[in-house]
Amino acid sequence: MMVSKMGIGCSKLGASFLYDNTHKVDELLQTAIEGGVNFFDLANIYAYGQTEALVGKILQSRRKDIYYATKAGKIPSQLASLARYVMPIAPIIRPFLSAKAVKIKKEAKRKQNFQPVYLENELKGSLRRLRTDYIDLFQLHSPFLDDLATPGLFEWLQTQKKIGRCRAIGISVNTIEEAVWIIKNEQVDCLQIPYNALQNEAEQSLFPLILQNQVGILARVPFAQGMLTTKHGSQKETLDEKLQMHLNIALEQKITLEEYALRYSAKPAQVQVVLPGTSSVQHLKRNLLAFS
Repeated sequence: MMVSKMGIGCSKLGASFLYDNTHKVDELLQTAIEGGVNFFDLANIYAYGQTEALVGKILQSRRKDIYYATKAGKIPSQLASLARYVMPIAPIIRPFLSAKAVKIKKEAKRKQNFQPVYLENELKGSLRRLRTDYIDLFQLHSPFLDDLATPGLFEWLQTQKKIGRCRAIGISVNTIEEAVWIIKNEQVDCLQIPYNALQNEAEQSLFPLILQNQVGILARVPFAQGMLTTKHGSQKETLDEKLQMHLNIALEQKITLEEYALRYSAKPAQVQVVLPGTSSVQHLKRNLLAFS
């Protein structure tokens, strides 16, 4: 079974205690699979585990036909952890919370823990929520380089592969500089990086190394946090030179800026999967057109 070139970044699929969960996760996942998508990128902290539980329940019968990637290492603050207890009454209290949403999110900063004992507990939790006995790709979630020196960390990761809890190990990085360091100093199967038409530093410094080391690449934020979208691109008077150039190419090719952005991120041979995030079936269908 080959991995689909387009995957789904699942961070938006779980319900939030601050906002109404109006999208239909079941319909979106089924639409993705019908469109040829078989790779789903999650994390233990997405909606405090609810995202993994939702996806695991909906796709349980299709487990042999899909790939799960999940992440661990980030932990909610004590304030954010209270959200899991608030969720059952979210429809009642949501109007009172919405006005304070920004403040709550600002205060609920996540911390990190890359100790093997903590990661093992979280990996077991992900397996339980996803209703599976193995994870296709287990990733460290945005560690700093200092975190990678945690005693026993990489030995523990290799052990998880040997005993079958995961089939591949990787790291989701914040910067290309971190990715380059990891390629040169550690053994991983995959790196998840920010890569798009506006953030393309990987082409010069990272991709040449990938050809030598056979490490898979997952490209996230293909729309550059919304910059590479039709809504933003329509504001031509505010565009910088680089963005205007890409918009002009999309217009010449007679495709949308979103389609252009996805194709750009998917083009390098080093990129195995592009990970647009979405919570809308309509948006998902438009994204699929870029790979048809």
